[in-house]
Amino acid sequence: MQVAELDTPAFVVDLDVMERNVRSMAEHARQHGVRLRPHAKTHKSVEVARMQLGAGALGLTLAKIGEIEALLEAATLDSGEPLPLADVLLAFPIVGDRKLARLLDLAQRLTVAVSLDSPDAAGQLGAAAVTRGTTIGVLVEVDTGGRRCGVLPGEPTLTLARRIAQTPGLSLRGIMTHEGHAYGATPETLRAVSQEAGRVMVQLAETLRADGHEVPIVSVGSTPSARHIAEVPGVTEVRPGTYVFQDYNQVRLGVATVAECAATVHATVIATPAPDRAVVDAGTKAVAADRGMVGGVTPVQQEGYGLVKGQPGWFFGRASEEHGVLLRQGDGHADDLRVGDRVELIPNHICPAVNLYDRLVVQRDGVVEGSWAVAARGRSR
Repeated sequence: MQVAELDTPAFVVDLDVMERNVRSMAEHARQHGVRLRPHAKTHKSVEVARMQLGAGALGLTLAKIGEIEALLEAATLDSGEPLPLADVLLAFPIVGDRKLARLLDLAQRLTVAVSLDSPDAAGQLGAAAVTRGTTIGVLVEVDTGGRRCGVLPGEPTLTLARRIAQTPGLSLRGIMTHEGHAYGATPETLRAVSQEAGRVMVQLAETLRADGHEVPIVSVGSTPSARHIAEVPGVTEVRPGTYVFQDYNQVRLGVATVAECAATVHATVIATPAPDRAVVDAGTKAVAADRGMVGGVTPVQQEGYGLVKGQPGWFFGRASEEHGVLLRQGDGHADDLRVGDRVELIPNHICPAVNLYDRLVVQRDGVVEGSWAVAARGRSR
C-alpha cells in the first residue's frame, strides 16, 4: 500500500527519518561521555524501544509503572522475544500501597530506580521495600526552574538526600531534574538556559559528595536541552523523549527542522466553507489539544495546533474534537485546498498525539511497511 492510500486520520512515521534521529542522539551522547536513557512516554512502542536500546541506550525512562508493564508484556506476546531492558528509571514519585506493590514486583525482574522529592514518598517506598526484603534505588528530583516536581537546589536537596540515605530499604543513587523550563527559552537563549541547569546539578552533586554521599548519577532530561546539557562536564545521563519523532515545538525552538520530524498526522480536507478556511478530519482527537509549550518564541495562540507541512500559506488555527480548521495566513498567497486533498500535520507536541492511536503506521519512501502497536497507550497508572 502507498501512504497516499491510507484512510485518515492516520499517524504515520517515516522510518528513515526516525532511524536517523535515534542514531544522531545516541552518537551525541557517546561523543560527550554521557549515558542515554530515552523517555519512552513519547512512543510507547516496543519496536522503537528496541531500536533505542540497540543504538546504545543504557535503559529507558518512563513515568508510570503501567507503561513498563505494557512494554515488557507486549514484547514477549508479539515476538516471543523479551525486550532487552535491564534498567529503568521511573521519573515519577510512586505513592500508595497498590503502586508500591507493583513497583516491587517489577524490581524482581529488572533494576528499577525511582525519583522523588518528599520525605513522605521516601518513607512509603522504604517501608514497602523492607517488607519485601529488598532495596530500591532513589534519585532526588531537583527543581532547576521547571516549577513542577522537585526540591530546590541547596539545603532542601541536601536535607532530603540525608533522609533517604538514612531510610531502610532505600539507596541514594543520585539526583535528577527535568529542565522543562527550557521550553520557555528562545533559539538564541536555549543553550545558556540548558547548560545553566546542568551546572546547577553538577555543583549540587559535589555538595552532596562533600557531605559524604556517593552520587554516581546526575541525570537531566528534556529534548530541547539534551544536546546542550550533555556538554556540561559532570552530567552523567540525559533523558530526551521527543527527539525520536520531533514535533513543532522543537522546530519553533530551532532544535529540529521540519525534515527531521519523523511523525505526521495525515488528514483529508472535508470542507472548504470559505476561501480562507479549509476543514480537515483531524481535530484534537487526532493531534491532541496541546497548544504548545514554547513560551519564548511566537505566542502559542498564534501558532494554533501545529504545522501544515509543505503548505506555508496555511496554518492549523483551530481544532475541535473531530475538526481541524486550517486558515490562510499572511497575504493569502496559498495553494488552494479542495475537498478530498490530503495534508500532513506536525502536532505541537507529539507525545500526547501518539497516545491517541492504537497503532503507528510506518513507511519508507512512501510505501507502507506495516504498523506498530502503541503498546503502552493509556497506561496512566
